[in-house]
Amino acid sequence: MPLFGKTLALAWGPCLMFGFALSGCSQSEEKSAKKSTKEKKEQVQSIDVSGVYDSFFGGAAVLQNGVLISTSGGAPITLELDQIKNKAHGSYEPVPGKQNAPPGNVNGTVKGTVLTGTWSDVTGATGGFELKFEDDASSFEGEWRSADLSGEWVGEKVIKESASEAEIEQEMPSGDEPAKDTPSR
Repeated sequence: MPLFGKTLALAWGPCLMFGFALSGCSQSEEKSAKKSTKEKKEQVQSIDVSGVYDSFFGGAAVLQNGVLISTSGGAPITLELDQIKNKAHGSYEPVPGKQNAPPGNVNGTVKGTVLTGTWSDVTGATGGFELKFEDDASSFEGEWRSADLSGEWVGEKVIKESASEAEIEQEMPSGDEPAKDTPSR
């Protein structure tokens, strides 16, 4: 075979033999490309849930063998989440002066607008949760559960302005331009 034929065969690998493409070669390459595109779309479509949320563990429903036995009140908590790619982790703290849940941690995975994961608190209690966020991650509602308890979990993102931004706005005159120092005479 001439050098040109060998070079072409090496470049196209097993999909080219005797100067023509084998059937199915382009289909497998196409399937691989479609799978890669689908994976990228799933990653791109997930929202970023990072932030601080004022939230509420809804009242606990006590279950025994899947049967509701009783319910109790809930607890306001502050939930702080950080997200890297589609993995989220964070912690929650009780709100001072309110009926409280013990502090704890959360870990989960974000798919689209849903964060699913596990929680654990300082008493050793553990369980799972599923939180459905708004498209802009401004709020969520969902459910937490343990071996024998479950309840609603809702939250709203807290928007806090940094101190430096607040100071800048206070120093700016009512117009659009920042204040200018005028030399004294």
